[in-house]
Amino acid sequence: MTTRRPIVAMSWAMRQNRSADAVAFAEQLVQLLQEHQAIEQVVFSSMGTMAAVASVLKGSVIGLGAQNIAPFVVGEYSGEYSIESLVDVGGTYVELGHWERRSLFGETDE
Repeated sequence: MTTRRPIVAMSWAMRQNRSADAVAFAEQLVQLLQEHQAIEQVVFSSMGTMAAVASVLKGSVIGLGAQNIAPFVVGEYSGEYSIESLVDVGGTYVELGHWERRSLFGETDE
């Protein structure tokens, strides 16, 4: 049986909202964490900075994820983020069911 590496994820929420700030922060993380491969590392950047952050993380040990994802493949769902968009920028993780979505927007398991 194989065991999965421990995972540490960082959700930026809406704290890094400008691409320049998000890129600078991601570059620092890559430098600081490049030697720590025993732990799976993931960054959940804000949607608006995801493409810029993805370019910094590409080829590093840090994975990229979306803070939320639409439950629909395609359609008229303004403001939602699609799984296709995430995959297109190189993201492979999604953060679902976190407390902000539950407490502020009334989301549930359903």
